[in-house]
Amino acid sequence: MIEKENLEKNTIRKKYGWFPKISILEDLKDQYQDFLDRRQKRENWYRLILSRITGHAAVIKWGEILLFFGFSEILHRVLGNSVQFRYIDVRLLYVVIIGSIYGLNEGVAAAFLAVCALTVSYIREGINGLTLFYEPSNWLPYILYFVVGAVCGYSQMKNRKDIAFANEENALLKDKFLFIL
Repeated sequence: MIEKENLEKNTIRKKYGWFPKISILEDLKDQYQDFLDRRQKRENWYRLILSRITGHAAVIKWGEILLFFGFSEILHRVLGNSVQFRYIDVRLLYVVIIGSIYGLNEGVAAAFLAVCALTVSYIREGINGLTLFYEPSNWLPYILYFVVGAVCGYSQMKNRKDIAFANEENALLKDKFLFIL
């Protein structure tokens, strides 16, 4: 019975003499517009930060490379004395991963960072620069880092070019034989 009364127009006004001073529908529009304005302001700072980050892809890429270098150095220090990791060089893995992900220039840059870290490690062990330079067995890790960085980077660059060429060729074939479909 109460539901039936609520459906009748102006039931509350007739029974209790109550009427709204402010129209809910008019205020609802204003409140919704305020909500949209506040939401847009919140999204704007987020979108601004996101656009600044995505606008600087090179900065992000080199930041990732340096961050991963720091992580690999921490792993090298932690796992360097372990018997299982004595023959696995974390720096070499770093060079392989960076070269395989980013390309030739980044692989060589990662090799350069690994070489710098290796030189600092040699100096901390008490090996001076002359010993490093005149002892050919000390050159092997340096050469290995650069060769691995260049090979992994080149293979990644070559793969990207092959994929781009295949995609272009596929698009040309689709355009050429569109009438068949």
